[in-house]
Amino acid sequence: MSVAYLGYRMLMLTKKKNGSCLPLFMDWRILENYNLYLDDVNIPMREIPSVDTTKEIFKDLVNEFRQNLESGNWNEHGSLSEKISQDLNELQFPDFLVDEIFLSFLLDENHGTFFVIFDPNEQLLELTQGDRIELREDPTTNYLRSSLSGINNAFKDERCICLA
Repeated sequence: MSVAYLGYRMLMLTKKKNGSCLPLFMDWRILENYNLYLDDVNIPMREIPSVDTTKEIFKDLVNEFRQNLESGNWNEHGSLSEKISQDLNELQFPDFLVDEIFLSFLLDENHGTFFVIFDPNEQLLELTQGDRIELREDPTTNYLRSSLSGINNAFKDERCICLA
């Protein structure tokens, strides 16, 4: 769940070698509704059979996720539900994801997991700008840095921590 610190809305793609690509969509803000249990939240996942269906499947995932806002008790969290719904309406699937990433990722020999974060955390954007030495000393980025340190691959060589 450390990936939630990167941004609220996330598309995760995972694929085994010679297997299908399975995307899932999540808006982490839904967990701020303490009237919902994890069992109450539908996290939609589909198979992407070809590049041609990518955008359509993404729209289906978002629409299926939206149904979470229609179920459960949102009385005390109405404004949150409205904000999530509005953000889902404005969500765009960038063309470069299909053109540059999916074309190669869907090839049989490719495999792995990656995350697409829509509207990333402002602190994350700050890490990509400016002098990295200054950022290390900047106390405003410490929160994000400590959050990101929880993202790693336990199956990699113990000497290597991979953020992805």
